[in-house]
Formats: sequence, C-alpha cells, structure tokens
Amino acid sequence: MNMPPLLRPLPVVAALGLFVLLLAAGCATSAGGDAPFNRMVIADTGFYQEGPDQNLPPSRTLYAGTRLRIEGMTGEYYKVRLVGGEQGWVHARDVGAQQERQTWTGSGR
Repeated sequence: MNMPPLLRPLPVVAALGLFVLLLAAGCATSAGGDAPFNRMVIADTGFYQEGPDQNLPPSRTLYAGTRLRIEGMTGEYYKVRLVGGEQGWVHARDVGAQQERQTWTGSGR
C-alpha cells in the first residue's frame, strides 16, 4: 500500500500512544495493591475494622512496630491494610514511617 510520506509514521505513533495510555492506567489502578508496607504503628493503638467510629470499641490492639500500608483517610484516621491483608482504621497520630534497621559497625563514627 502506498501511503503519503507524512502518514507513514501514524500507525506507529498511534500504537505507542495506546501503549503509554494502557501503561498509565495499569499503574494508577495497581498502585494501592502493589504499594509497599512502608509505614508502621509507633504507639500501641486501637484497630477499628468497622470504621473510625469512636462509639464502638476497637476490634483489637495493634502494637508498636506493626507494619502497614495507608490506603486512605477519614477525618483523623488512616484506612490501612496490614501485611496479612486485614483492613481497618487507626488514628493517624499513631502511624509513622518505617525505620530502617541500622547495623552497628563498631567504629564509633
């Protein structure tokens, strides 16, 4: 098929555009599911599975050091997912960045 020179790259550009669009859509939809568990509980806190309603007692206690991922926020509460897959809410003041472990080198510096 004889195409004018100006139209020859059009199918390649269209395919590339579609690829970029699909890649961006995939990243947007999978960010929550693939996001790292890079937060942790910094003080023992209540874990509310039914929602951040203080009229109900917490479902259980999460202890300092529990790793989690933030998936949303309602008022002063983060909606979180625990490493084991459980979802619930914890007060934002009790969540912090996960600290990296530091290795002692013995050099004193």
